[in-house]
Amino acid sequence: IGRFIIEQDIRGRGYGDNLLKKINYIAFKKLNLEKIGLEVLASNKQAIKCYLKNGFKPYKKQTKKGKQVILMSKAKNN
Repeated sequence: IGRFIIEQDIRGRGYGDNLLKKINYIAFKKLNLEKIGLEVLASNKQAIKCYLKNGFKPYKKQTKKGKQVILMSKAKNN
């Protein structure tokens, strides 16, 4: 998944969930991918909560450009 940012003043309205549902549909139904992945800043608790809610699972933590990131993925059957 590429980078997307939801403006601070409209967060919490379900836009992230809707976007992830569309991404899941395209990735798994249209493109027939087996797995999709992303990375998120470890400090971005709101995004992590959204990803977990949408079936992504963390599998690795690492430092990138001096910042802690969490790598997450979701398999087709999740």
